[in-house]
Amino acid sequence: RSTRLSNPIAKRFGRIGGKMEATLKVNHVALRAKYPEKAPAYSVVIGQIHASKWEKKVKGFGWGNEPLKIYYKKWPNHDKGSVFWTYERNLPKDDANRRDIAYPVWGNLWTNPEDPGEAGLALGEALSYVVNVHGDVMYLTFEADGHETVEYKINLANAVDANGKLDKHDHPYGYTLDWNYFKAGAYNQCSTKDDPGFWYPACLGTGNWEEDKANGDYASVTFTRLEVGESVAPKANHGEQTKIGATLNEKVGMSISDIPDNALTAIKAIEPSFTVNEVEKELKHGKTYLDVEGVLADGREIEFDMLQVADEWKVVEVQRDLVWSQLPENVSGALKQSSPDFEAKRIIESIQHGTGITVYEFYAVDSQGKESRKEVKVEGGEAVVLAKEWQH
Repeated sequence: RSTRLSNPIAKRFGRIGGKMEATLKVNHVALRAKYPEKAPAYSVVIGQIHASKWEKKVKGFGWGNEPLKIYYKKWPNHDKGSVFWTYERNLPKDDANRRDIAYPVWGNLWTNPEDPGEAGLALGEALSYVVNVHGDVMYLTFEADGHETVEYKINLANAVDANGKLDKHDHPYGYTLDWNYFKAGAYNQCSTKDDPGFWYPACLGTGNWEEDKANGDYASVTFTRLEVGESVAPKANHGEQTKIGATLNEKVGMSISDIPDNALTAIKAIEPSFTVNEVEKELKHGKTYLDVEGVLADGREIEFDMLQVADEWKVVEVQRDLVWSQLPENVSGALKQSSPDFEAKRIIESIQHGTGITVYEFYAVDSQGKESRKEVKVEGGEAVVLAKEWQH
């Protein structure tokens, strides 16, 4: 049992914080679900932190929630699956705001049915994670061959999320008074229960191993390394990642509360379920833009680029990140023909709102860390590599 440094009785516990390290491969996930659209379908939890559950709750603690669950999910018709993790708001079970907030590692989030392609991880492909709870902060590191290392950090003693934003719906002191323990294994999330609830995709397992194995109604994970011990001080910049392409754009962060009302109205008119995660202001080509990043109700991440026209804000681009396999053939073909040696590390699809034009942005990073960009414009089905940056 361990707790956080901010717990007033932390010294009574066996440990403050702790570290769990694992290397594993997911061999199989359940293949059949009556409600495949429900997020837990086809997924397995491969590591987690569980909080204590108390008969008598104290100051809003003791609910037995989970500040961390690490997931692997693969839809039956996809060659590769996705890895992501969730943080559960530390609230009572009957609180409508108690839900798991998902963060991507490789591939998609759990409600996105799109094929992750090369961004995903195949069954049998090894991955490693480190969960290091030091003081009050949980530091996460994910590694896999052929994929970029992904890092996160989140303070478990307040309500600031892993994106650095205040979550007004979470317990204001996070998991401060709870004690916790690590868990690692193959926790099949494909519940057989047929119920309207979020967690019940009504998977078709029977409990009879021979039958379930034959039908693919099971989860299997192989661990080759699993260690638990004392936490260690993290590196100074852990989890502070700069997005590829950031050095080519001059942007300034701003508070979500400072977004103009008419800008939010314009966004909601296009995507009513959109939730803002981050906002940046950019001055480019003599014009003022807002870049508003966030997620839709189904977990998809998108960005709205808005242009200031007098006192109004107009949506000019709706963007999302892609992997190479998701590109239209004429787009990938045009770029290959123009620049056969250009290796894109990041791809953005930028739909020019209301124009019928889509611009695909490709970002590369050389051995010295210098970034470069190329763009392909598609209009009327014709893909053209642009000689200079697209302007509105």
